Amino acid sequence: MGLRFYLIIIRNHGGVAGVLLGNARKIITIVLSFVMFSKPCSLSEMGGLSLIFIGMYMAVSKYRLESDIQKPPLSENEEEDV
Repeated sequence: MGLRFYLIIIRNHGGVAGVLLGNARKIITIVLSFVMFSKPCSLSEMGGLSLIFIGMYMAVSKYRLESDIQKPPLSENEEEDV
């Protein structure tokens, strides 16, 4: 079932979205592990988690920027979907 969902994401949104979704799932699993089992979290672990979130944010920003560049410009008579 998980593989089917993953393939649907790739087909509808592309490979970048699939990779980001997979990475987000792993991060959520790690965070839930710390919450559920109440492990002490060191400064280096918090720094690493912050770097992961920053990297994902940068990847999403780059993906959005590239997809905006590939869109054809709107003519004066067309309205942009909001």
